[in-house]
Amino acid sequence: MQLKFYAAAFLFLGAFCLQGRGAMALCLGLRLQNVPATLTYQGSSGEYAVYDPAEYMQTVNFQVISPITLVTCDYFITLSAGGSGNASQRVLTRGGDMLNYNAYTTAAKTAVIKPLGSAGAGEVITGLFPALIGIGQTQNKSFYWSITPQQVVRADTLRFQDTPVTMTLYAGLLLGLYQQVDTRTITFQARAESSVDLSLVDSGGAFSVADTAQTVDFGNLSAGQLRSYDTMVRTNDGYRITLQSQNGQKLQHLTAPAQTVPYTISIGGVAVDLSSGAAVQALSANTVTPAAGARLQTDVTIGAMSGIEMPGTYRDVITVTVSAQ
Repeated sequence: MQLKFYAAAFLFLGAFCLQGRGAMALCLGLRLQNVPATLTYQGSSGEYAVYDPAEYMQTVNFQVISPITLVTCDYFITLSAGGSGNASQRVLTRGGDMLNYNAYTTAAKTAVIKPLGSAGAGEVITGLFPALIGIGQTQNKSFYWSITPQQVVRADTLRFQDTPVTMTLYAGLLLGLYQQVDTRTITFQARAESSVDLSLVDSGGAFSVADTAQTVDFGNLSAGQLRSYDTMVRTNDGYRITLQSQNGQKLQHLTAPAQTVPYTISIGGVAVDLSSGAAVQALSANTVTPAAGARLQTDVTIGAMSGIEMPGTYRDVITVTVSAQ
């Protein structure tokens, strides 16, 4: 009786394994279709804007084809780790610079898509073709990828890239029997866009792209009065600051233009002569700033006065312009 029991158990297990191999064999017509060879990141304007706090999820669409499905056909898809060798943290590189990015099963970043050997349940793209004898089937599939926001790297026309990532299609189940049936390679890439922003804030204030005007009020004018504010620059492409005075570096009486009061101005400790009325380069730097920007103290000082100036309001307007270095 014991010999018959073991023999029956052995035959049952053997039949199960053969059935699994047969099902996979009938899925060997599976293939990938319309997988893009290159994926270029797109932000709100252009490609990767290093100071933009928003994350722009990229959608990648492709198809899985089953020419003939004789039985129910399960399949799953993996992505290799890329140049980092670590699927949990894929990277785009450009020389010695890096941008962290990754690929996900859903737009909500439910799970990172991993390669065979490290992928767990839910960390692959899955699908199933029902048995439709003699009828080919196509399924639309997607995955998602994004670059971590606010990674500050220098602007350049040369794109960041990962080494080609391999997409692999398997017939079967990740946690059961499976067999590799197709592969494609994908290059992920992104250009770091040039970004140069200006902010004029109260002394010690925080950088804000919306704060681009500053009123310097001296109250009752007297020689030697000093007022300060901060000129802030945020850039990943170096910067050049120019200043231009509407009245040739003089406060001018609003109703009696011949009446003027001189003043001096310095930015970042550098005195600037605006007496010509032309735009004058005040500062330049080939630097990359953090998202908080670089702070340049700006001082305006009232010059010598005769003491017989006409009462009233005196004003000058200075135009501040920042551009890439």
